[in-house]
Amino acid sequence: MYLNLAMAMKRDRVKVNELAAEMKISRNSFANKMNGKTDFTITDIQALTKKFGQSFESLFAIEQEKAATTLNGVTALTAPDDAPEV
Repeated sequence: MYLNLAMAMKRDRVKVNELAAEMKISRNSFANKMNGKTDFTITDIQALTKKFGQSFESLFAIEQEKAATTLNGVTALTAPDDAPEV
């Protein structure tokens, strides 16, 4: 999942249905793109970076070293699978 994109949507109070409609795709198609089942097109990426005012690198970053997840406003950082144990 593209966490930075999801966070931008939450920050700007943009709903999946609204964004999918703006992109002229179904809600399921958008969900598949967010979950990595299908790729975002260049046109999608250009529209999303413009809408949220962020660069491609920022909006679509997938961190290898750590992953952040947020649940009910609490952010938890997790180490990659190959991180050495302390």
